[in-house]
Amino acid sequence: MSSKIFYFSGTGNSLAVAREINDNLSDKGSIIPLSIFRDKESVQIDTDVLGFVFPVYFMNIPDIVRSFIKKLTFKTNPYIFAIETCNGAPGASLIELNKCLERKGKALSSGFVIYMPGNALVTPHNIEIERLNNYKIKLAEISTNINNRSINKIEGKGSLKTRIVSAVCKSLGKQMYLTPKNVSYTSQCVGCGICEKVCPGKEI
Repeated sequence: MSSKIFYFSGTGNSLAVAREINDNLSDKGSIIPLSIFRDKESVQIDTDVLGFVFPVYFMNIPDIVRSFIKKLTFKTNPYIFAIETCNGAPGASLIELNKCLERKGKALSSGFVIYMPGNALVTPHNIEIERLNNYKIKLAEISTNINNRSINKIEGKGSLKTRIVSAVCKSLGKQMYLTPKNVSYTSQCVGCGICEKVCPGKEI
């Protein structure tokens, strides 16, 4: 049995989740940043277990995740799971991800939401600490489901109202989004290079 987990991570939350999940799988595989496939026209899937880990962006899936799924071709019929990290409302993001897979003739076997500290919304410090203390407990439960190949209800809301709110939020978010032209450093930088290695857009 083989597994691959494709992840997208902006601040490190989703990368941490992808690593933890892979460590917990009975069939350990590899975790791969999906950003490296930006210039690829197609990506072939030949594994038994396929995972996606990514953050929620404005109650929806990031465009880079959506674009990546469009490139997929399947040689196998894998067990597919997704885990999204979230600080606010996940909206219908996992439902939207499943719709993208359905256009490929596939579907999510399970989908989960994990609440983590965020960088876009102000969250009380005690809640962030609680999330950090508890997220591994949920990851252990998720890992058991994956190892057992359980078919689970996709977390989040798929109602028409939620889908509309998610679509509006995504549209407004794109209008507000600003791409920084320069990356600045403070005197606390020790030059370790970690930010360069994990930057999903390789902008550093």
